[in-house]
Amino acid sequence: MYLDGVEIPMESGPGKPVIRPDAPLSQPPTGLLIGTLPWVSGLDHVDFPCCGTIQLHIPGEGLTNSFHFNLHDLGCKTASPRDCPSEWTVHEGDLIVGGGEIRLIEGKKFSQKGNVRIHTGATLIIRDTEFMMARGAVPTVHVYFFVDPGGKLIIENSRIYSPSGGTASGLICVMNRGEVRLIHSPTKIHYFDMSDGARFTMERSEMVNPIGGLLQVTGGETHVVDSTIGALALRVPASARLEARRLHSGVYFEHWDVRELIKGVDYQLVLERTTLLKDELSGELKHGPYERGWIFFLDPAAHVRLSDSELRKVFLDINNDNVEFRNLRVGTPSNLTYRDIKLENVVVMGQWPFHIWNSRVTIYDSDYLFLQPSGFSTVKLVRSHMVEFIPRDFFGTMICEDATWTTAGEIIGGVPYHSNANRFTIKGSLRLESLRESLQWKNAQVTREFEVEVTDAAGRPVKGAMVLVGSQTYLTDPQGRAKFLLVFNEANYNRPTALEVRLGDRLLGKKKVDFFTESPIRIQGATSKVTAPSGIPEVAVKSRFGYMTEHADWAVIEKSRNRWDYLKWERAHPGFANWQEIEPKKGEYHWEKIDRYVKTAQERGIQILFAIWPFTDWDQITCNLHLPWQPNDWGKDPRDFLSLAHRKGKPCDMEACKEFLRQLVERYDGDGMGDMPGLRYPVRYWEIGNEPDGAHDRRLRGLFFQGSVEDYFEILKVSYTTIKEADPNAVVLIAALPSLPWRVYEKGLPKWARPDFDALKLFELGAAKYFDIMNVHEFGSSKKVREILARYGADDKPIWITEPGGFRTFREDVGAKTEDELVEALVRLFIEEFENGVERIFLGGPEYLDQALYKAVLITEGKD
Repeated sequence: MYLDGVEIPMESGPGKPVIRPDAPLSQPPTGLLIGTLPWVSGLDHVDFPCCGTIQLHIPGEGLTNSFHFNLHDLGCKTASPRDCPSEWTVHEGDLIVGGGEIRLIEGKKFSQKGNVRIHTGATLIIRDTEFMMARGAVPTVHVYFFVDPGGKLIIENSRIYSPSGGTASGLICVMNRGEVRLIHSPTKIHYFDMSDGARFTMERSEMVNPIGGLLQVTGGETHVVDSTIGALALRVPASARLEARRLHSGVYFEHWDVRELIKGVDYQLVLERTTLLKDELSGELKHGPYERGWIFFLDPAAHVRLSDSELRKVFLDINNDNVEFRNLRVGTPSNLTYRDIKLENVVVMGQWPFHIWNSRVTIYDSDYLFLQPSGFSTVKLVRSHMVEFIPRDFFGTMICEDATWTTAGEIIGGVPYHSNANRFTIKGSLRLESLRESLQWKNAQVTREFEVEVTDAAGRPVKGAMVLVGSQTYLTDPQGRAKFLLVFNEANYNRPTALEVRLGDRLLGKKKVDFFTESPIRIQGATSKVTAPSGIPEVAVKSRFGYMTEHADWAVIEKSRNRWDYLKWERAHPGFANWQEIEPKKGEYHWEKIDRYVKTAQERGIQILFAIWPFTDWDQITCNLHLPWQPNDWGKDPRDFLSLAHRKGKPCDMEACKEFLRQLVERYDGDGMGDMPGLRYPVRYWEIGNEPDGAHDRRLRGLFFQGSVEDYFEILKVSYTTIKEADPNAVVLIAALPSLPWRVYEKGLPKWARPDFDALKLFELGAAKYFDIMNVHEFGSSKKVREILARYGADDKPIWITEPGGFRTFREDVGAKTEDELVEALVRLFIEEFENGVERIFLGGPEYLDQALYKAVLITEGKD
């Protein structure tokens, strides 16, 4: 690669820039990724400029074209001394064009952070310009152009778009009550609203957002020529008639007038040589609050007959009424009747929206609802799913019975174009999912009524249990239930309140409660075994066997799961609880891989044992540069350990490590606060590191840990206390110590053990206080390990064997001559270890294990 005409390598050593395409070799790239090893960290300490010119040399082809880049305005920071000029004009806050003013933005890169307001008599012209629009301090997901009556917005030969980052950067909207002209301009406007008296001309332009591009016509005069739009929303006013069959998206209009479809409309809309995109949003965008295809706003006094059609949304206005709806579904034919509105065999692809004003509405067995309640309405959801919730001046009540709210919402007050105030109550059984990051809240108040259900270990109701919430105390009734209220506002809606449930002096359970907590809150009386906390699948609680998959490669993981499909415990090695991978740069968390792993495991009812790797390169380089740099390419498969940090000493910044642990445990503890979207049940089992006493190559000092015994003790202590603070129900395993049996037996250490790491010293330092389960990687040593535990007052701790050491020579050791003899010997080994006090065994390895393991499972579960 050539940078400003000077050749530089595309991949070099640590601390040097690394350049790679942003796609695998099987796909065409769209750009370059530039970072440093380990792949990919930032350029903060690397001499690579934030601006310049790049060319690539392709063997046999020569040089590519020159590409000029300038990342100064996007916050680029490197160690390069080059001064890169700013290319963007940045405007913070609302851009206001006052009455009588004509403002021209021409030939610029203009970054607007906030709304644009064009008052009566004012004109804003955007010409030959890149106009990037972000939310700035705007509290709503949407960021607006407001064009007042008598105001003008003219966009010519310009790009209008949001910066990357999805809804956090803002969805651009135009609220037109004046005049707008859009000429020869590709835009990513999310939606464009036409009000009474407004005028809009669109020529040779595009209005397509990845989740929108909606032209919403409720009034005025609109003329679209030689253009493309993502969605078309039409108002059907009172007394108008809409009768249509077989409407579908993906339509080209040579010449079309809205009066051909809706008789009696009071606005004008003409489309010439214009394309309405096909509604083919897929994956997570297939259904929900997105815009594509046909949308209708139906006045309750309109005459409507729609049948055999595919629509995106159908908005209904419910004013001063008492009404019920049932079985409204997306993606499948549904029927709806309300007054003189009849939908038959209509497939709604996006959501079912309702504007509800001073009404009582009950909705049964429906999904993907979009609710906008107002006034003193009462809305009841029974076995229904709300995908978007935007109350507007709402002072009533939401009543839920087995209801779910996901994806999006705005609880906003003090914004005139949105809601001046919101102060309402939510009652009943409600789950809130995937909302913690997307819910917008400002100047509003919501009272949530929570119900607590308390049962004993056998699931029977507990009467008279004390429910302590803040300074308030409640008692459960004969059904084991109690109710309490919490009032949430902008300052505290995501701030936890402690809840405890006690029966006399016995603590039955603890919970952190905020606005996103599911109700009812179920508390089951604690069991005596620390190794079976509530919340995990019953089949996993009963199972005494698990399996270890040795790779972080998805194909291998799935192959292992298919092979051991009757086992419900899994330990991935090295797995995904890896600080280096989750937080490659301080404060930037990447949960994609570990979330995918948890999701796919829980889809199969698997309980996970996570090994935590408390090392990340950005932390290690601040105090551990004296440790050897490890290539991490040992192992059967070079992908096994490449994701780990390249140094593995005690963390330099223990507070940063504790924050990582808190974030990790909180995401998977199932308490409803900060949980992974779609988490089905808690992940409760955490193993602190792996084999800190191992050193397959003495030059590396430590294969999985390069610190001292004292260093690992501090990691164990800090990890245990931090994890328990985040999740009192968590279960902590000490890292297995393969050298321990050798030290116990007073034999010479094997070549793979670290002579400088005395595992017995860990217990002398007090390690037994900082784990719940003893971890072993060698069969046949459980009796001696139990003696060590007893010596240090920890003989009550369970023992797990989490790796199947000793199988390489097992056939020879037992003298098995046939497969049947081998299977019988293995079964005897498993049963013997259980008799010696081992509680759970994880296996992985030779295929001959399958038959023995399956037979052992049947025996231990009493099925054989």
